[in-house]
Amino acid sequence: MAMCGDGFVRDGVETCDDGNDDDTDGCTNGCTLRTCGDGTVQTGEACDDGNASDTDDCLSTCQNASCGDGFRQVGVEACDDGNASDADGCLADCRNASCGDGFVYDGVEECDDGNGEDGDGCDAACMVEEDMPDEDAGVPDEDGGVMEDDMFTRGSDGAVAPDAGTDEGGDGGCGCRVAGEPQERPFAPWLALGGLGLLWWRRRR
Repeated sequence: MAMCGDGFVRDGVETCDDGNDDDTDGCTNGCTLRTCGDGTVQTGEACDDGNASDTDDCLSTCQNASCGDGFRQVGVEACDDGNASDADGCLADCRNASCGDGFVYDGVEECDDGNGEDGDGCDAACMVEEDMPDEDAGVPDEDGGVMEDDMFTRGSDGAVAPDAGTDEGGDGGCGCRVAGEPQERPFAPWLALGGLGLLWWRRRR
């Protein structure tokens, strides 16, 4: 009597019959070919949990679930959009994008510097702060002029203060003459030469 396991494939009844009772090879003990989803891991399969779910750790394609496969693994991933972009609503590590994560969400955030602080050019709501002082530019002084970098110090809070520094010229930085300071006399050499010429002329007379 023909039966499954006799080594002969019965047309219309069996899809295979390898004549053994090994249920882990390519032909099951029910004389059917192994397929993804039958619960037995075969060559080419990374897993086979016997179901068609794509939200557990084994996909319906019999491949292990991973971030970026396009399927959200329940309890493991917050999202999975199947790409490696950090500029959309789902980051490349399968976390939901949020202000402060260090990645600019296109169309939603103007900036994202990865912190929740204001006053650094990108505020805590991930919006660009306007009218931030340019640290490379000078700072207005009390007279309406501009103090250059070596004329002021900037504190950790961004506030600036005139820099007392060291007044090498002794003039307080004004460039003016200081009492007791020897002055340059650009005409003195010519006056001396004129005096010598006058003495020579008198002797000749």
